[in-house]
Order: sequence, then structure tokens, then C-alpha cells
Amino acid sequence: MGISDSGGAKRAIQREAARILRHMGQARLERRASGDYALSLRPGGRVRLTAAADTVAAFAARGWIALADDRRYAIAAEGEAWLRRAAGPSATAFRNQHGEVEALPGGLRIDHATAPLDFLKRHIETDGTPFLSPLHCEAADRLQTDFERAQLRPRVTRDPSVPLDSTPRAGAGGEHRTASALDAKRRCLAALDAAGPGLSDLLFDVVCTARGLNEAERGFGWPQRSAKTILRLALDRLAAHYGLVSGTRRAGRIEAWAMAEEG
Repeated sequence: MGISDSGGAKRAIQREAARILRHMGQARLERRASGDYALSLRPGGRVRLTAAADTVAAFAARGWIALADDRRYAIAAEGEAWLRRAAGPSATAFRNQHGEVEALPGGLRIDHATAPLDFLKRHIETDGTPFLSPLHCEAADRLQTDFERAQLRPRVTRDPSVPLDSTPRAGAGGEHRTASALDAKRRCLAALDAAGPGLSDLLFDVVCTARGLNEAERGFGWPQRSAKTILRLALDRLAAHYGLVSGTRRAGRIEAWAMAEEG
């Protein structure tokens, strides 16, 4: 991405600005050995997200960011002003036009700029690897899309203390859903069932109903930061259910023991 003001480049820079600048209240951008930039609270600290070098150059050229005393980029007054303008009434139309808000049947929408799952898709670990793999993202997208197409969201009020089987699935008026919505509902429930107890609850909360990991942990009474590991395990199960995992897996310890006993 260059820093030209051509229509496509300008829109791309604005999308990146909406993604990055809103996290720069305290965090700053630091150049890495790889040439790109990492956003962190302190030099060499935990990476919150990354930005391409030409994107950072575009921000600096527009006066949205400026070098601070520690030689890292901090948000400037112009950047804060741009964020305020971007949050105004015209912002919704822009985000609709450029795919940040996805329209689905039944008047439903997925807000990809604010959904916790989409933040996790963009999150980079401290070792530079994505938090979620491409297979994780594809599996989550399939479940999320089926849930929305099933038109369940308006009827869902999730209580994590209630088992998943007690969650409203059909809801009042379910008989009026279209055939495609009913098919989507069956696919959604089959995928959650395939994940298994516990894992399906987390998938339902984070992928289907856009609950944040911290909120899910508190709701389930789990230790802090445990949901990250559990979510990836749940998405592994989901990817296997969708047939996204290629090859054969090694036999588990119990399976290997059983085969040895049979032999």
C-alpha cells in the first residue's frame, strides 16, 4: 500500500487507520527487525497488532502520528481529530460500503470492526505469529455465517450458567423461517455438537454471539487468559468437523493403548 491519495489507496489507508489508531491512546508503534511495525505499550513489550511500514509512512505523512521521545510513533492531535470524524454519522455509510459491516438475510449485520472474534483474527502473538491460524478463521467464519443466516440472534439471550442445550434454539416464530435459514440452523447446531461439551459453549459465546474472551471467562468462572487456549482447541474441533484439516492425525494415547491391547 503506498501513500498516494488515489481512491483505492485512500480507502485502504482509512481502513487501516480505523483499525490501528483507535488502539494508540497509550500504545505506540515501534519498528521491528522485519521492517514492519508493532503496537505495544512499552518498547519490546507484548505485541497488540502489527502495521506495514508503508501504512505507518502514510499515517506520518498525514500528520496522524509523530515520533515520540523514545523514537516510537504516538498518535498526534491530527490523528485524534481524524478518529472523531471517522466516528461521526458518515462513518457508518463508509463502513457499509467497504465491507466492514456485512449484511445478511433478515436485516442482520456483522460488524467486523468491533466484533471480538475479528479482533482475535488480527491479533499477533509476541513471537510474531497470528493468534488464530487460517484454518481457525475459516472454521469460525462458517459457524458465524450459519448462525446469522439461521436468524437466531434476535432471540438469543445467553446465560453462561445455563447448559447449551437450554439455550433458545428455535425461538418463537421459528416455523416462519425460510428453508435456507432452517438449513443454516441445522448446520450450526451440528457444528456446535461436534465441538463437544464446554468447547461448544465457548464457540457459541465468542463466535456466535460476539462475546469477548474476558467476559466469557468471568461468565464461566474460568481462570484469566484460559479462554485463549480453550478457544483454539474448540476451533481445532470445528475445523475437523468442517473437513478443513488435511491428512490423518496420530492416534491419541487411549486409542494407541486400545490398539495395542487388541493386537
